Amino acid sequence: MKAEATALWLRDPVADWITGSIGEVLRRRADEGGDHPALHWMDAAGTITTLNYRELYAASRERASALLSLAAPGDAVAVFAPNSREWLLVELGSALAGTVLVPINPAMPDDEVEHILDLTQARVVLTVESYRGQRLEERMRALAATRSDPLVVLNLSSWAQEVRGGADISPVKSDHPFIIQYTSGTTGRPKGALHTHESALNAGAIWCRDWGHGAGDVLATAAPLFHVGGSITIVLGTIAVGASVALMASYEPSLLLRLLAETEATVLAAVPTVLFDLLEQPEFSREQLPRLHTVMGGGADVSPETIRSIEEGFGVRCVVTYGQSEAPAVLQTRRDDPLEMKATRLGRPLPGRDVRIARSDGSTADDDEVGQICTRSAMRMVEYFGQPMETAQVVDSEGWLYTGDLGAMDATGYVSSHGRARDVIIRGGENIYPEEVERVFRQHDSVVDVAVVAAPDSRWGEVPAGFVQPAPGCQVDTADLVSFGRARLASFKVPRQWVVVEEFPRTATGKIRKADLRGRLSNSSATKEAHGSKL
Repeated sequence: MKAEATALWLRDPVADWITGSIGEVLRRRADEGGDHPALHWMDAAGTITTLNYRELYAASRERASALLSLAAPGDAVAVFAPNSREWLLVELGSALAGTVLVPINPAMPDDEVEHILDLTQARVVLTVESYRGQRLEERMRALAATRSDPLVVLNLSSWAQEVRGGADISPVKSDHPFIIQYTSGTTGRPKGALHTHESALNAGAIWCRDWGHGAGDVLATAAPLFHVGGSITIVLGTIAVGASVALMASYEPSLLLRLLAETEATVLAAVPTVLFDLLEQPEFSREQLPRLHTVMGGGADVSPETIRSIEEGFGVRCVVTYGQSEAPAVLQTRRDDPLEMKATRLGRPLPGRDVRIARSDGSTADDDEVGQICTRSAMRMVEYFGQPMETAQVVDSEGWLYTGDLGAMDATGYVSSHGRARDVIIRGGENIYPEEVERVFRQHDSVVDVAVVAAPDSRWGEVPAGFVQPAPGCQVDTADLVSFGRARLASFKVPRQWVVVEEFPRTATGKIRKADLRGRLSNSSATKEAHGSKL
């Protein structure tokens, strides 16, 4: 419910709040609809296998018993691997066993992996031989050899056949820790958001119910399971509503298209880049996907033209979701929202979530005033595991989580994005939000992506500088970029210094590393300045 003239939304009630554990919900699905397809899995060769709910529950119990021969309830079990069917079975097996799942992005460097192992004191790590040229198992065994506490390293592909199970599985309470989901932010080391069975299950369930996902649906995605969107929102949400999920080992456009067609998917969850890849496949036709009715996307800003192209290309409606590791699925647009709304808003609060926009002094902003997006609910993380000081920096005494994202709430409760709270350039006392500037330049025909950072300036203190990745076959004219920007932004917001890059340095989760870009400003030979533009 929206408070009048104030950027505050007090939670709508939640129907069918789930009070049991993940294992209880999975067992209930197996008992009540055991023959219903639960998981369609496509391996790297393109072969699809299906497990129904009875088979999924049985396989998960086997993994739970095996895990309990290696660790006790409450111990951390890490998975350092890309997507696989076994990854999902370990996730559910860990939930049944009462161990705490610790997904580790397989692209993370050793120092970050060691940081996570130190914080969680993981007893077991399941990994794979190699990933994108990196020998993960070899690296993990080398790390384990340097540790004072014993760390069991097992190959994810074969461990279930090698480890003898037989341990009893005890009931797990809904408030028991389920997962420590590590962030991969652009500021500092990863932090682990701890979620319980109850918080994770309901975050996924409410996300699904809001756009009508039910037992007759099949949700297909190439999303990684080591992200919160894969492990919590998609997987647990689908199980909670009794639907089917279609997953794949690694993203390849033609294989994803075949997965959609052969599983008769009704929902596709993907980022715009993946969606356009599919539309550009020679074999793509809407007739292949007769049951598809919804495309789900993340909370990144996209243009109305992009939304229109996706909806017209697939012949379906798009839905945009905003969330983070600390609070999955907080805001969401609706299927019937107009294109402009989907392109300029992160969405409206989902049921069960309080949301407000906070000023820098902690007070609640007015309608349409930019401030930090805050949320409070039983689906918020419990804490940053083992990091009380970091937790206190983002969760206040009233339970509000400060997301670090800037936004503004309109009179209807819809929230628009205005960048990161710390990502502000102060030019002579004027605040410039890089995301606002980036959003404008992403609309330029010759641009694939753009990043705006602060550059030191003797007169203004700091000014915006732009990094641009040209579209294929295009050359960037920086003077044209400046003219384009000045027609759409206040002149002081338009970068006059530009660096052309072939690609951006990114974190393991795809975020642009702006700290790396700042260091390249004074050194780059590719820097081009739009001389003569008085900004």
